[in-house]
Amino acid sequence: MRPLAPPWYEGLPPYPPGKPIEETAREYNLDPSTIAKLASNENSLGPSPLAVQAIQGALNDLHLYPDGSAYYLKEALCEHYSAYGLKHSNLITANGSNDIIDLMMKSLLMPDEKIAVWTPTFIIYKLCSWSHGRQTVEVPMERDFTYQIEPMLEALKADPSIKAVFLANPNNPTGSWVGARWVAELVAQLPEDVIFILDEAYKEFVTAEDQADGLALALGRPRTLLLRTFSKAYGLAGVRVGYGISSPDLIAAINQSRPPFNCNTLGQVAGAAALKDVEFLERSRALVERQIPDLHEGFARFGCSTWSSQTNFVLVDFKQPFEPLYSKFLAEGVILRPMSGYGLPNCARVNIGTDEEHARLWAACEKVL
Repeated sequence: MRPLAPPWYEGLPPYPPGKPIEETAREYNLDPSTIAKLASNENSLGPSPLAVQAIQGALNDLHLYPDGSAYYLKEALCEHYSAYGLKHSNLITANGSNDIIDLMMKSLLMPDEKIAVWTPTFIIYKLCSWSHGRQTVEVPMERDFTYQIEPMLEALKADPSIKAVFLANPNNPTGSWVGARWVAELVAQLPEDVIFILDEAYKEFVTAEDQADGLALALGRPRTLLLRTFSKAYGLAGVRVGYGISSPDLIAAINQSRPPFNCNTLGQVAGAAALKDVEFLERSRALVERQIPDLHEGFARFGCSTWSSQTNFVLVDFKQPFEPLYSKFLAEGVILRPMSGYGLPNCARVNIGTDEEHARLWAACEKVL
């Protein structure tokens, strides 16, 4: 028989999501209401209330297919970013920004072309590339998880088959961040025919000064794709809705491989409503700003190291292999995210939570550590 799967699928690992609350409750015989899930960078305040209202209003139309063009969501995005003169032709909506990453691999890369990433970074970039038979060139970050431009430029010079460069800003899982001057310097030196993907999934949480204007960059540099999501700051991870911004020709190229209904009805109405929920967004930002110091200080009390973060999570070094500790935290009703798949076996990623969730975390640390 012919091979069942393409040869490049050999060894391709599935993406490991954060362990669900329900699964943890079943396995450890716990009350779901007592479990603190701090593994997936979700919004501890829940979803945007305006988004919930919009979803409730759309429930009677679930027998109808979604609007394949996501017209009203795009209208809401154009209004939200009206200062940039955004048009529908600059936008692609999708089943989360992850979906756009997968689509661009299919539509923009030739079979022999590669992507380049700084590592450690969001593992989906590599997994999507791998699943389409493309290779990933990995440029290590510095030991303190800071980005450096020169090593990436050297990689591009050494390998002309690199077609796209990914930059997560802020970065997942390290929380690293670069400012406007750094991004401008990188873009000025990137070859014009290299596609630059700027992933700003955590943009809404950035408080540092000198922020790069990703929108202006995406609309000003032809081969640039900006990725944004409603999953984090707006609390809509469960309905899967994200969007990309770029030049009309790049968006049109990705659209050619887009499934007809890849952005569902509930995601479309929720996203459009969430953009108007300024009060919820401010509360989400305020919670992160208040709770991030508690994570740094709390883990320091237990002899762990953390890194500065411009996101709603911190990377924690437990100074010992984390995998044996993982199940112990689960037994205490605390779900963290192991980072062994990112080449960081002593680390876990921990997102901020409510005061009650942090109390559970520190009580678990008392027992486990």
